[in-house]
Amino acid sequence: MVSAARILDDLRQAGIEPEVLDGNRLAFPTGVLTDDMRHAIRANKAELIELLLADQAALAARYYAHHFGCRQCIAAGRNPDLQRCPVGAPLWRVFQARVRAGKQQIQSA
Repeated sequence: MVSAARILDDLRQAGIEPEVLDGNRLAFPTGVLTDDMRHAIRANKAELIELLLADQAALAARYYAHHFGCRQCIAAGRNPDLQRCPVGAPLWRVFQARVRAGKQQIQSA
């Protein structure tokens, strides 16, 4: 049996970023999963959700830890015409990409 971490790595290498919805459902873009992927995901659903929630929490913690200690990033958060600092900008891009990906999820496993 394949581990949840391996399944998640394989999905990400295929360009598929799963998201957790409502704390107990996995969501993927429509039409990207094969039958084998669906079977592996269902067999490891609880472990995959744990991994993804830990990953999301770590990403949010990194972003917020920087943001709330950086005057430039705070100002940019209040005014979209301003730019975040060199450390905060990439954190913001990754954070926003995850938020957007979560909003675009359609197909649930």
